[in-house]
Amino acid sequence: MRLPQNLPPKAPHHELRFAMLFLAFTVLFSVGALSFMNKKIVHELRQKGLQVNSLVQEVGELKSENLWLYERYSEGKKVMESIDDSLTNLQTEAEVASARKLSKTVQVLLKNGVPADVSAASTASDSTTLDILILGTHGGLTDTIMLASVNSTLKTVTLLSLPRDLVVNGRRINEYYTRYGIDPLRKEIQTITGHYPEKYAVVDLKAFVTLVDALEGIDVTVEKAIYDPYYPGPNESYQVFSLAVGPQHLDGATALKYARTRKTSSDFERAKRQQQVIEAVRAKFLEQNWLKNFDQLAEVYDSLNDSVETDVSLLEIISYAQAYSSYTLEKGNVLTSSNYLYSTISPQGAYLLLPKDPTYREILEYVRGLVGE
Repeated sequence: MRLPQNLPPKAPHHELRFAMLFLAFTVLFSVGALSFMNKKIVHELRQKGLQVNSLVQEVGELKSENLWLYERYSEGKKVMESIDDSLTNLQTEAEVASARKLSKTVQVLLKNGVPADVSAASTASDSTTLDILILGTHGGLTDTIMLASVNSTLKTVTLLSLPRDLVVNGRRINEYYTRYGIDPLRKEIQTITGHYPEKYAVVDLKAFVTLVDALEGIDVTVEKAIYDPYYPGPNESYQVFSLAVGPQHLDGATALKYARTRKTSSDFERAKRQQQVIEAVRAKFLEQNWLKNFDQLAEVYDSLNDSVETDVSLLEIISYAQAYSSYTLEKGNVLTSSNYLYSTISPQGAYLLLPKDPTYREILEYVRGLVGE
């Protein structure tokens, strides 16, 4: 039996329906997925919106709080400034009142004498003398080392200079203050001289010039003409310093040069000139009667605060000046290579001085004879 030749095939119809069904499913799935994603995105956007609104609200609150704190700070600052001004005024008034009170106290002391409990002699140790260590410094070294011993029995003030190149414990003595401080240097001075300095003063170049100028200069008699073409100048240069023999009136800067020059003389001669300058300062101090002019004395003392390190108070200075102004000043005493020291050269080529008697017994006896013990 033969089949009809014109019948269409059935397979394509099935494939078309399947394709249409798949397409419909895909569309439905896509629509559902898009709807789901849309809801999720909308939900997340709403959450973000809520967070943003919350942050905006918090920022607004913080801004308001900071503004309130700033206002409180400004008010508090004004109050503190007012309190600070009041305290400053009170402090100034207290300082003025204190200065007036001190001035009256000093005037009473000058008129009636220093009471025993604040007198200069009461600061001394078990020694029969009051010993004051005077150091002159330039940079880190104390090239001027002088001991002033006050003997109240003999009514003398004896000056003794120790050369800067004297070796103690393997070091030059002019290094001791900078390296170890004042107390170790005090002990070395006691070992060498037998006298422990109860008081000390470290004076730099600026303070010396200020003091001499405040005294309107000092008067010295130059015993040997000075001509030094190597005196230190600015920027590591040299300048010529010269003085003729005879009486000379020196201002602060010239007095400093007179006390420092040594290139054409010696360190020992310089030490003698420094003692001469001390005598000239003392003479001018008494001549101008500074003890009767407390305001001027206090002004100079304050101007020297930054350039002088000392444990001597203003009241003690006044008591010393009053108690010892009439004492005889014994000067010209210097430890040198001509008496109790000898010179040598270190392996590095440095000039050094050592005691001829390493026990210092000869120097101790010499100092006892000087101060009259």
